[in-house]
Amino acid sequence: MEVIKKLNEMQTRVSSIKERKETIGFVPTMGALHEGHISLMHNARDENDKLVVSIFVNPAQFDNGDDFKSYPRQLDKDIEIAESMN
Repeated sequence: MEVIKKLNEMQTRVSSIKERKETIGFVPTMGALHEGHISLMHNARDENDKLVVSIFVNPAQFDNGDDFKSYPRQLDKDIEIAESMN
């Protein structure tokens, strides 16, 4: 598993996967992964050659700045869950 934090790194990785004619299952999340996410990840992994899970908490999705600040963030646990998909 890789943790990629830069857009250009992700673009390079995706290009490489596409060059090999492999498929990518993408599961976009806001983190705080739970059983619903895990089910989606299992399906995406089973139906594709590669699995990509994004964790991005978008401040534009929150009306109230306090809600954004208090949104649960558990990156270490989320990474652990994502690693279990291998």
